[in-house]
Amino acid sequence: MVNKAIFYVISVIGLIVIAAGVMKDKIAFLGFLSGVKPIIIMFAGAIITIAGLVPLMGKGDKVEQAAEEVPIYQGKKIVGYRKENK
Repeated sequence: MVNKAIFYVISVIGLIVIAAGVMKDKIAFLGFLSGVKPIIIMFAGAIITIAGLVPLMGKGDKVEQAAEEVPIYQGKKIVGYRKENK
């Protein structure tokens, strides 16, 4: 499985892009974005953030598996169940 830190970094980059869209007119070095509307920058940042968070919200790693119940037989009759750890 891919390291989760990569997806956290992608999410943070997305949040930084959103902040750049909000602060575009106030930060001097973002002058190269002068022709782009702030809403487009924020939308792109939201997509990047979602792209980083969706894999993190997946099924995840199951640390402990539930014990499987197996039948206890007495002859051919099932008289109970017990949990078998894997």
